[in-house]
This record gives sequence, structure tokens and C-alpha cells, in this order.
Amino acid sequence: MKNKMKVMLILISLMIIIPMVTFASTLTLKVIIDKTQYKVGDTVTATVDWTEEMQAASFVVRYDSDILEFKSSSVGEEYYNTDTEGEILVNWFSLNNRDLTNIKFEFKTLKTGNAEISINNVDGFSDGNMKAPTDYEFTSIGKVNVVVNSNNSSNEENKQNDNGNNSNQNNNGTTDKETKSIEEAKKAYSTKEEESKASTKLPHAGVSTFVIPILIIGIFGAFGYIKYKRLSGI
Repeated sequence: MKNKMKVMLILISLMIIIPMVTFASTLTLKVIIDKTQYKVGDTVTATVDWTEEMQAASFVVRYDSDILEFKSSSVGEEYYNTDTEGEILVNWFSLNNRDLTNIKFEFKTLKTGNAEISINNVDGFSDGNMKAPTDYEFTSIGKVNVVVNSNNSSNEENKQNDNGNNSNQNNNGTTDKETKSIEEAKKAYSTKEEESKASTKLPHAGVSTFVIPILIIGIFGAFGYIKYKRLSGI
């Protein structure tokens, strides 16, 4: 009798658990990156995110291996496989009732170009109650585009921006301090120019210096001549 009761309890438990495992909501997934444009040698962080807390997940991340190099993941190496080039096969499950809503992946940019990262073959998700989604859907079609620019082109853009800023500053005018400095420089230049012109002319004081002695000598000469004539007449 007791054994029959145990069997009945087990059957009732299975009848309760099985519907919970079979009928669950639709799980929405998306892949996002930390920014849209990178330089060669930068690190790209891609996050596969879903809407509910899960304790098991299985999916494939595909990427352009000629532009991106996979480096690491937020889950241990034992939970993913990279034997196929350009693919990361993820089979994660929790051993300590740990719930996750995302898994992160880091890549290194190898060269310039456009690279795609996408989610594929989604299956095997379940929560702590062994509830599995009945269906999966994606936002943004479950993929993102990574744009990798060269370091040189970025430097050229920065130089052009700097030149543009300098041109705008010149067109907008100068500051009060700069205007004062320019005026002082013009004044100093004008003073030096006037001094240079003045040094090439004969000073007026110099002319009077020569004329006065000549006049004095002429007067004394005239008096002497008159006196000589008078003496000669006696």
C-alpha cells in the first residue's frame, strides 16, 4: 500500500512537471556590441542577451574570422567550442543554480572592413524549474555589423578636424589679447620706420649751426673793410 502511494505521488509529480517543461513562453534574443566603429587592434565586446533568467543555453555565434579574432567569453572554456573557424558553439548550463541573462564574447580586430556577428541554431534554453521556451525570436534579426577603420585614416580625420577648427577660429576673429598684441607690434614697426626715415634727412638745427658763424664772420669783415677804407683816406 505504501509502495503504491509512492508510485502515485511520483506519477502526480511527473504530471505536474511535464507541462511546466513543455509549455513555456517565447524567449527573445539579441546581440549587441559596445560601439559601432573600431580601429585595427581594438577589442570588440559582443553580448548575446535574452529576456529571462536561464540556467542553460545552447546557440552558435558566427563571425567574420578574416576581420575578427575570437579571444574569450564570460563563461568558461568548457562551455564553448571553437573547432569550426568563424563559429563559437555554446553549450552552457549552471552547476550552482546560477541564473544568466546574457553571455559576452570578446574579439580583436585584425584589419579594416565590415564584419558581421550573428546568433544561430538557438536551442536548449531552460530556467531553474526546467522550463524550456516553446519558441525563440530575435531583435535586429539577431546580428550586428562591426565597422573597422584603419589607424591612419582616423589620424587623418583628426588632422582635418584640427585644421577645420583652426580655420574657423581665424574666420571668427581674434581674442582681445591677440588684438592688443597685434596693435603693439604695428606701433613698434611704425616707430622704427619713422626713425629710419628721420635718420636719412639733414637736421634743421645743423643748417643754422653753419649759417650763424658765416654771418658773424661777414659782419666783422665788413666792419674791418670800412675801417680800412677810413684809415686809407686820412
